[in-house]
Amino acid sequence: MLFITEKQPTSIAIGWSDPVCGREFHPLKSSAVHGALFHELSTLEEPGRAVSGVKGVRACQECLIRVQSYTASEKLMIALRRLQIDDLNAVHALISNMEVVRHMLFAVCSREESEKFLTESINESPSAPWRSVVRAIVSGPGGELVGLCGIVNLRGNSDGEIWYLINPELWGKGIATKAVRRQLELGFSEMSLHRIWATCLPENPASARVLEKAGMRKEGFFVKNLKIHGEWKSSFLYAILAEEWSESAQHPEVNC
Repeated sequence: MLFITEKQPTSIAIGWSDPVCGREFHPLKSSAVHGALFHELSTLEEPGRAVSGVKGVRACQECLIRVQSYTASEKLMIALRRLQIDDLNAVHALISNMEVVRHMLFAVCSREESEKFLTESINESPSAPWRSVVRAIVSGPGGELVGLCGIVNLRGNSDGEIWYLINPELWGKGIATKAVRRQLELGFSEMSLHRIWATCLPENPASARVLEKAGMRKEGFFVKNLKIHGEWKSSFLYAILAEEWSESAQHPEVNC
């Protein structure tokens, strides 16, 4: 049973109870709900009374879904950290999965190849002409490894390329966008880069949305410039400058 517990000019709190066990669940405040749905909810029964009618119940159910989704997204925190030797199982689970690397230059790795990748990522090959900074994307109170990301740049040069991959079970939860923002902060603040860029395939629109949400702009289109899993693929180019990142960092709403 759904019921309104509180009505304010700009927010509504909704509660619900289980008719079988009689348990009453804590209300959720719908201050994030606006427009027609908010108006519809604000015209329903007074606080303390059960919501009646199909229209009212559906409105409340939609409100609860939106608020729960919003709350889960806000609570999802991610961080980047250096890789460790004991990350091998988690790293291998990612880069041995074709679903994860389908749109990337990564080959589907054997365990030996995954171990080599991990070792090289930890060492960062200080004498190599190309610098590759790879980080684990971790989430949750236990710091679970949920993805990988990296920045590659030619030593002495001032631009770098970013890449990222996420556990497919966690796609669509905003992890990639947050990880890209952390990468941009790392690249501009710690590596002192002037420009950071990334490519994504036309058949991977989700990745394009991630880059755009992170504040990067589409700069161009390359025709069959990447050989991925034996096939030449075209790609979009996205980029952002240090001054653009600095400006957007001062206005958080730009990155929402």
